[in-house]
Amino acid sequence: IEIALQRLLIENGINFCTQAPLLKKYRVDILVEPNIIIEADGDYWHRRPVAQENDKKRDVELRSNGYFILRFWESEINNDILGCWNKIKQSVSQSQHVK
Repeated sequence: IEIALQRLLIENGINFCTQAPLLKKYRVDILVEPNIIIEADGDYWHRRPVAQENDKKRDVELRSNGYFILRFWESEINNDILGCWNKIKQSVSQSQHVK
């Protein structure tokens, strides 16, 4: 699912880093500089209560440090990649206007 999102970004000319380290304790699936994080959440693992709690804490800390986080479920990526792209495109566009 991460590769599907990466292909989508490449096809649309969006530069990104994968497994980017942030705040000296996290690795994010995809980072679009300067501050957009894209996470591809597997339906099984990320729906577990412990994983959801960890994701929530992590998101709060990353947001408080200026990052914007987009999370996409595996089923969303597999069934509506265009919908994912529309959300990414909107976020990238807004980020470019903020500079």
